[in-house]
Amino acid sequence: MIIFVFVYGIVVRYLLTFLNINIMDFKTFLPDFEAIKKTDWAKPEVDTKDTMNLVMLGGAALMVIFTFLSWCSFKEGAISCSKMGLATWYGIFAFLCALVAVAGVLYKHTTLTLCAAALGLVFGLLGVVMVPSISVGPLTMSGSDIKELAKATGVTISHTGAILYLVAAVATGAAAYLKITKK
Repeated sequence: MIIFVFVYGIVVRYLLTFLNINIMDFKTFLPDFEAIKKTDWAKPEVDTKDTMNLVMLGGAALMVIFTFLSWCSFKEGAISCSKMGLATWYGIFAFLCALVAVAGVLYKHTTLTLCAAALGLVFGLLGVVMVPSISVGPLTMSGSDIKELAKATGVTISHTGAILYLVAAVATGAAAYLKITKK
């Protein structure tokens, strides 16, 4: 949990610096936990007339779907193997972030959607950068073994699902940011 908070703090700090936002304006981007407590969870609703809501909902739904895709795959001759996002620890956290983003849109908590998309972005980046261990029949190859095999034989390691998840997280976060700042 401490690592989770630390990573979130780093992401938020660099995002604020990149967007040239004063730290005093930061409260605008924090979820209102008092409002979340008062939410009627039995009545989700989506404002279909607001384009940003539709973009956020579509992006968050795609984030959920993309965790079921292959986040790491490679093919060497007759051997082909892959690992979906939910089979990795960072894919599970990415899935949870995606569910929170969907809930944020459905219950009109845009700041919650923004925070979930930002954390999802971190886990999506981990999905693009990391190579998990993959089992091929009775053989299990570690991530470093797969990287060595790729270097030695020219095998391409594909991170398609993680890249698509990353794009969806960016779209969801950008739409939430634009809605919060009313741009």
